[in-house]
This record gives sequence, structure tokens and C-alpha cells, in this order.
Amino acid sequence: MNDDDALSIDATKTAGRETWSAIISAERPDNAEAWISSRSAGIFDLTLRLYRPSIAVLDDPERAIHAPSVIRKSCGAST
Repeated sequence: MNDDDALSIDATKTAGRETWSAIISAERPDNAEAWISSRSAGIFDLTLRLYRPSIAVLDDPERAIHAPSVIRKSCGAST
């Protein structure tokens, strides 16, 4: 729970793009076009939600969807 108003990425902001990226961090980075706040998240999961998927996606999702990659760049100090 946070009040950053950054809990997800709106697909309309990525429409028409072949590639796009998002940053998941506790603080909004400068010039972040797509940011998901992890402030107060603790351990969390990422979920790709598809609304009204095509028949091809329903029949064979691994072939029809080019799943996003997640690159862990830094998670701060380990405790």
C-alpha cells in the first residue's frame, strides 16, 4: 500500500510501441516515463495482466506473447 498513484503501468501509454520499459523502485527516478512504486512493498510479485486476450494467446500463450524480461539492477543494501 502506498499513496504514490503508481501501482501499475497503463497499457494505453505503451500502445503502438514495439518495446518499452518500466522502472520499479521505492522512489520515482528523474525522467521516469513508466514507474511502479515499490515503496512499502516488502517482498512482492510482478503480474502481467491481459484484458480480452486474443484466441491465439488463449490457445498458446507462450508462443503468442513475448513475455517481458525483468532485470534486477539494484535492490539496495542487504540485511
